[in-house]
Amino acid sequence: MNKTEAPIRILSMDGKIRWILAFSVVAFTLFLLVLLQQKNKQDSSRLLIDHTNLVIRQIDTIGLVFTEAEAATRSYLVVHDSGWQQQVSVLHPLISASVSRLLELTRENATQQINVLKLQDWCSQKERFQKKLLSQEFSAESIARMIRPNGEGPLISRTVKQLLRKLRDVEEQLLAQRMALNEESYKTSIYTAFAGGVFAILLVLAILSRLKLDINLRKKAEVELASNEEKYRKLIENAGAVMYTTDAEGNISFANNRITELTGYTVHELNGKHFSVLLEPGWIEKAVSFYQDQFQKAIPASYLELQIKTKSGECKWVEQTAQLLIDEGQIQGFQCMVKDITEQKLVQQELDESEARRKENEYRLNAILDNTNTLIFIKDLDFRYLVVNRRFKEVFELTDEMVLNKKDHDFNPKALADHYLEIDKQVIATGKAVQIEEALDTPEGKRNFLVAKFPLFDDSQQLFGISGIATDITESVENRQQLMVALKKAETAQQIQEQFLANMSHEIRTPMNGIQGMTRLLMETSLSEEQKRFTNIINRSLNNLVVIVNNVLDYSNLKAGKLTLDSFAFDVSETMEELRKHFEHALGNKKLTFTIQLLEGTPRFVKGDAFRLKQVLTNLIGNAIKFTNEGSIELVIRVKEQDEKISRLSFALRDTGIGIAKDKLETIFESFAQGDKKIASGYGGAGLGLTISKGLIELQGGQISVISEQGTGATFLFDIPFGRAHSKDVVASQVDFASKLAGKRILVVEDNIVNQRLIDFVLKKMSITADIADNGQLAIEKCQKNPPYDLIIMDLQMPVMDGYETTIYLRQKMGLKTPIIAMTATALKEDQERSARVGMNDFMVKPFDFNDLYARMIRLLFHVTIQQELVQTEQEPPEKGYDLALLEELEDPSYVLEVLGFFLEHAPADIKELRVLVLENNRDALSKKAHKLKGASGMLKAEKLQGLLAGIELGAKKDKPMEELAKDVTEIQKLFSELEKALQKEVAQLKKQVAKGS
Repeated sequence: MNKTEAPIRILSMDGKIRWILAFSVVAFTLFLLVLLQQKNKQDSSRLLIDHTNLVIRQIDTIGLVFTEAEAATRSYLVVHDSGWQQQVSVLHPLISASVSRLLELTRENATQQINVLKLQDWCSQKERFQKKLLSQEFSAESIARMIRPNGEGPLISRTVKQLLRKLRDVEEQLLAQRMALNEESYKTSIYTAFAGGVFAILLVLAILSRLKLDINLRKKAEVELASNEEKYRKLIENAGAVMYTTDAEGNISFANNRITELTGYTVHELNGKHFSVLLEPGWIEKAVSFYQDQFQKAIPASYLELQIKTKSGECKWVEQTAQLLIDEGQIQGFQCMVKDITEQKLVQQELDESEARRKENEYRLNAILDNTNTLIFIKDLDFRYLVVNRRFKEVFELTDEMVLNKKDHDFNPKALADHYLEIDKQVIATGKAVQIEEALDTPEGKRNFLVAKFPLFDDSQQLFGISGIATDITESVENRQQLMVALKKAETAQQIQEQFLANMSHEIRTPMNGIQGMTRLLMETSLSEEQKRFTNIINRSLNNLVVIVNNVLDYSNLKAGKLTLDSFAFDVSETMEELRKHFEHALGNKKLTFTIQLLEGTPRFVKGDAFRLKQVLTNLIGNAIKFTNEGSIELVIRVKEQDEKISRLSFALRDTGIGIAKDKLETIFESFAQGDKKIASGYGGAGLGLTISKGLIELQGGQISVISEQGTGATFLFDIPFGRAHSKDVVASQVDFASKLAGKRILVVEDNIVNQRLIDFVLKKMSITADIADNGQLAIEKCQKNPPYDLIIMDLQMPVMDGYETTIYLRQKMGLKTPIIAMTATALKEDQERSARVGMNDFMVKPFDFNDLYARMIRLLFHVTIQQELVQTEQEPPEKGYDLALLEELEDPSYVLEVLGFFLEHAPADIKELRVLVLENNRDALSKKAHKLKGASGMLKAEKLQGLLAGIELGAKKDKPMEELAKDVTEIQKLFSELEKALQKEVAQLKKQVAKGS
């Protein structure tokens, strides 16, 4: 029975004690001596137990103080704070006093006395060792060697801890023995008390009192231990740096509150988390690898500068010292101290960058000074040379020793030195630069220099020196003299050359015209492939020769003042479109983008010489294409000035070509001049195009200029005054659709045979090749088998595969980018939006205006918007229920007859089928059939019939009652019957008209 169970068991026996009490009183005297003996024995046993507990507490106190001394020493080695050194000096006397007290307490135990004496010796060694560490007499390498796991320090620590454990083990054995003896005495007392009654009760009360005393003593020791731990914790919390510890895996087990100031995380948030959560992501791998290496190599302490990321996302620079925590030779974790070095890191970075920039600038300046062909020097206010570059020393064959800190009089003739001194004084006196030409005698002979001397001022605008730059202009001076002589010769030669070219051009034209005519006749004969190739080469060469000869003639006429201008009204937009078409092939070959913009306010019609304007633009655009290998060419036209009579138009032609060197901009408009010698051989040309263009522009009262840099393209700017004009002044103002659309290949996807015939004729009228497909599937097959079409006209609702599905397949599966015009009898907004979503480029509603179709095709094919001036008037519905005006626009009665014949042949069967589909309740087929008939009736402008068919088409889709649809079908059959009779009369009349015409 243990001490805690004894009082409980006594209290549980209250019923028995009542009768024992009476017996005990009677037997008290008899048992008094026995009780006194047991009491003495119990007291003796308790004193021994108390003594043993005291010894154990003393051993624990030594261990605790010894551990604190080690921690303080380690902290000092980490942070080098003198406070930790003082702490160590306080703790060692406590250790010595505690060991002496332990020696006194164990004086009756010979074995323990030996162990305590050993402990006293090892503690003294530890004190001496730690004092050596704190004395700063050893290097970091020596300290690291002494505190490594098998070093002197850890060896002493392990020995002390072993002795403390040994002492404690002996005392715990003694405590167990004495507790056992006490227990035996206690049992005897219980039995005696049980027999003696009152004596037993008093004995139990004494035991309870003693137990309470033990508990109080233990609590007191625990309070003292907790107090010591709290002192140690406060010591760490109040440290100036962030401190934390981790286990062997790097998980944070303790951190002081300063970590919150640094990272924004609370201690609670970080407890148990891996230290890498505090690192900037780019540092995680490097830092983890660094500390794994420290752990594996058992490096006692390490230092690392790294970046952390705070809770708010801010990045900071810190320095971290990490100390291994070792217990009994095993690494338990890390004790880390962290300091914020963000500000000093940023300052250092700025200093490093500034120094790097300074060195780079110094290097560049020296490179410039040493590698330039000019002579550069700097003098102070006493006229001594401070800096001279390499070229200066080379020209005058001087060394640094001969010129630096020397004056001009030290190495120049007196007269020349006086001359230099006078100029230097003038620069200082006026504070302004001076530029002169000097002819100097050098080891290389007489050389001409252009010397510029100027004052040097510091940041406060105080004069501190003179700088000079001398450029060797010997060749320029010689060339200048030679040029003056050559100029007169050149002017005379140019006049002779121009006259010769003009005469030769006239003479060449006569035989050239004969050659050109015969070549064309030859091309019309039956030739072999090789002969055709040779003939084509001859023809192209002749065309180039014609251009050159015409340029030479125009140039000659311009120089002679014989070139005259025409003045007539013309359409600016049409002229620009002709230019675009002229260069379409050349642009396509080089894959260049060419855009023409007529800005808002630019008049469409003006009066002037359109031919000469086209000639100027042809020269400029031709040059732009010639010298642009990739990118774009843009022509922007705007009105610069305008009054009642004159419109001055400004033209800006920009390209992304090779550009023009700045030194050639002044001569680019001269005759037979080109931007570079390589251009003539690489690109060809006589060098007259820009000269003629400039002459033609100036002849019309305008001006031309160019802005360019080599490698960045060129922009030619010119303006010409034109007379005001109106559309009625233009002889041919309408758009010539046929000239633009002729030869194009168009795929028409349409299931209605009437519409097929109509669209086919409309396209053929413009010399367009039309291919017809009855549904989307056939259209796809044609696109797969045939060469690419220029454009596709797509009906939206067709059998087998409708227009939407077909377009999706063409765009997504085949990757076709061919323009597609949607054409449908339904003008619903959702149809327009859906057609755009699937990839169609335009949307037209049947019946359509022919010119509108042509205009849309031109916009899609040529990226040009044709503005048509259409006069729209309100029209009343035709009284006879239809109108053939749309078909009559074709101006071909035989074709109108053909279209009406197709309609009368196929429409009656479709009308009858509507009734059958209603009876079969086949809504989908009914809707499609109504759609088909609606498109055909739209071409005839049978509006009432078309409206009923549109209602059936939509009603069949929207679940309109079949009874109502049946009524609509009945009305449609009635209207169609009337229409059929009327159209038959029209057919009869057309047949007569066609017969008369034939």
